[in-house]
Amino acid sequence: MKIDKDILHRYTKDQCTDAERELVETWFENEENDRSFDESEVDTVVALLDKKILKTSKVKTLVRWSSVAAAIVIIGLIFFWYNQSSTPSMGKFASLDDIKAPNSSHAILVLEDDSEYPLDDIRHGDTLRVKGYAISRLASGELQYIKTAAVDKTPMHTLKTERGGLASVQLTDGTKIWINSGSQIKYPVGHSENREVYLIGEGYFEVNTVYEENQKTPFTVHGQGRDIQVLGTKFNADFTTKNRVALLEGKVTLKIGNNKVQPIIMTAGQLYENSKLITSNEIDRYIDWKEGYFDLRKLNIYDLGSELSNWYRISVQVDQGLPNKQLFGRINRNQDIKQVLEILEKVIPIHYEWKDNTLFINKKTDKLN
Repeated sequence: MKIDKDILHRYTKDQCTDAERELVETWFENEENDRSFDESEVDTVVALLDKKILKTSKVKTLVRWSSVAAAIVIIGLIFFWYNQSSTPSMGKFASLDDIKAPNSSHAILVLEDDSEYPLDDIRHGDTLRVKGYAISRLASGELQYIKTAAVDKTPMHTLKTERGGLASVQLTDGTKIWINSGSQIKYPVGHSENREVYLIGEGYFEVNTVYEENQKTPFTVHGQGRDIQVLGTKFNADFTTKNRVALLEGKVTLKIGNNKVQPIIMTAGQLYENSKLITSNEIDRYIDWKEGYFDLRKLNIYDLGSELSNWYRISVQVDQGLPNKQLFGRINRNQDIKQVLEILEKVIPIHYEWKDNTLFINKKTDKLN
């Protein structure tokens, strides 16, 4: 099916007749149709559909199929299975309507004596007193340390999140750290000569510049066989299977493997991924998770299944029969999962159902229409 470009243009300007509007929307929902139009016009159609589908939704940008993305041959099981059923934090729900976006941090603070404190038990205005320090929680949810007495040895604390979790901490040197779902950061409390932290998972850093005798003191992030050394900068370190570093401001030195490997110097706007250093025009997208969004660019429906499983703490099963095509845009992840799925089914031919405490995402067939 083809559509006249003038009709598409009038649709984006809200100048169509009812018959023309229905024609455009029917055309857009059929993935086999020609999409060889200006991307800005297609994006406008997406945005208008978004408003029509969920007038009260918090979605900022809808996903769409790429007109140039090629299908990738999938080898393996009939289904891709995203299942963390062995994880204690997995929830049990009667229906999709019961699956809400996480409304707590799902994070734990671990002190130097291994005692643990759920972050949600430390409310805004509360103070947790530990040896030499008072720990308070700001209105933003961020932990803040205030020195109250001298200590003989710099203690190390750990902040960790479960699936569906997000947490942040401000170190005593002014550095701010956010950690994504299923991650943890180990950091010094108080003055540390080397300013070293240890990351598992993904974290975003806004490193404060510190001077010692008129010299800048380095800040080092250790994790997953690589070290990042900085003086004062903003960057995202993803030490999950994606294994990438995105530099938003400043300069960093990236060391990979043993000392025999030459360090990589990164400057603002650069991304290190798949053993390559490139310049990105959308470097901010790599901290969409911190801003409360699913970044769908470069993802397919199988990748998204994994993201949904991790964030909503549920098992997700995606049928191999779905096209392995690229998604675009971003979706606010503070929405309930039902809202996300309702948006997806308008632009992707999917059928979804909740059964046996599992979300099944299958290809829509004539029998299911």
